[in-house]
Amino acid sequence: MMKGNMVSFLVFVALSMLFIDHYALGFDEDDDEDDDEDDEGFAMLYLQNYHYLSPDEDLANQNTTKAIENFQKFFGLQVTGHLDEDTLYMMKKPRCGDPDVNIQGFRIKRYVTRGKWRKRNLTYYLSFGDDMSRADQSRIFAEAFKYWSDAAKNLTFNRTHDYNNTDLRISFGKRLHGGVPREKPCAYPFDGTGGIIAHAYYPSRGFIHFDDDEHFTELGGVQGWWWNSRQSRSLLYTAVHEIGHALGLAHSNVQGAVMWPLARNGRPVLHQDDIDGINSLYGRYTQN
Repeated sequence: MMKGNMVSFLVFVALSMLFIDHYALGFDEDDDEDDDEDDEGFAMLYLQNYHYLSPDEDLANQNTTKAIENFQKFFGLQVTGHLDEDTLYMMKKPRCGDPDVNIQGFRIKRYVTRGKWRKRNLTYYLSFGDDMSRADQSRIFAEAFKYWSDAAKNLTFNRTHDYNNTDLRISFGKRLHGGVPREKPCAYPFDGTGGIIAHAYYPSRGFIHFDDDEHFTELGGVQGWWWNSRQSRSLLYTAVHEIGHALGLAHSNVQGAVMWPLARNGRPVLHQDDIDGINSLYGRYTQN
């Protein structure tokens, strides 16, 4: 008898939980359909932002299936042409805000270049973020530049404190941001935590912007205890990547390359693809 009562009680609890899940928590049969519409809208905006689709043309006039296929090819996914789970998962990962492809046409290749500096001795100005000491940030950015000067022996970088007389300008900002208070707002706003963590302009604009809504540490990772843990981004890895853009490198579809578009933590190691790319721009030049 006792056993029967226990079984009845457990069945009652299970049914009650189903009831709560279905009604008390606001379950709606249309939720899945709404989620599908949200995902589709997000994906179309993503494909435009990263130039798989033209941002200047109506979606109805563009081949969205082909754009999804090109995205899947670039990121090494199974090519289906559909917004499947793996494709959406990849789209929602934190990343660099620079486009992945040339808007004039999609090409799968390794390193891609977007212009270069005419000189080889470059200067940079550093405006600091909120998360680390100025001394640590200065050291990290100096190390990040050294990655590229070691890879292309003709490149040198020196820090300057003159904002108006420098080649590269590094700054941190949130949402609608500029480099320093007197600088015009950037045309490409940040989006808060997650999503875009940084972006940079190709030569010879020289702007490198980091999203100050992100939590940056030197190498990134989970910080704190389990009850108050916080994901941080690697300032070193992100800086090496964004400096690559400022020197003329676009995104690479080689997953081991520093110029791969998605955010990574840890200490970067330049892939041969990165080295080949930077030397295609600067390696054969021997005079200043």
